[in-house]
Amino acid sequence: MLYFYFQASKNLVCLSLKGLINENHVSILDFLHCCKKLQELTLDKCSVHFPHPDGLNLNFQPHKVMKKLHVINKNSPFLSSRYMTLSIARLIPNLEELVLRPEPSYVGFTLNTIKTLSLMPKLERLEVPVSTDDSVNNMPSFVYVLREFPALRFLTLVWGASPPEINHHRTHRMVKWLENVLQADNANIYVQSCHELHNNIYTNPPLLGNGVMG
Repeated sequence: MLYFYFQASKNLVCLSLKGLINENHVSILDFLHCCKKLQELTLDKCSVHFPHPDGLNLNFQPHKVMKKLHVINKNSPFLSSRYMTLSIARLIPNLEELVLRPEPSYVGFTLNTIKTLSLMPKLERLEVPVSTDDSVNNMPSFVYVLREFPALRFLTLVWGASPPEINHHRTHRMVKWLENVLQADNANIYVQSCHELHNNIYTNPPLLGNGVMG
């Protein structure tokens, strides 16, 4: 059934799907292979698998037309796709906007996993889930990771499930610290937290003193 749907959608330029759930997990390859003209794809509450690119048929060509990809509001693509960021970077290399927004209980990507996305030379807008546990004592490394992105200008952070000792005040200070360092580094990257998942940071921000990382 889904195969015929994809076949009928081959001339689509923009596609948004919500609630696409199936036992076998539709692969991102189904979209890339059948929808050659697709420029924008939104997967909302969908189960879509992102395979490791090295295990694909050698004849499979990257999808170079797509400019915008949103994968939001579902844990299953993230939890079932260990190589999600590498798959996206290698299979859809010309993305200009990428939004990866899981459900709030997701732990987030490590900095090394996020760094994989820097392989995309045109990526200007990125929203990505970050492992709070990996980042909280490693923020200087975050700066080095962001330096690897050649075109990034807008970064929205989704903080993963936090250890008990990390509250929203501390995540707010982490963002401010990162923002200040990037400004000092002339990185020209605007940083913010995802308002949809972290609105408490905006409605109840802490007072910042001199020790912003305290």
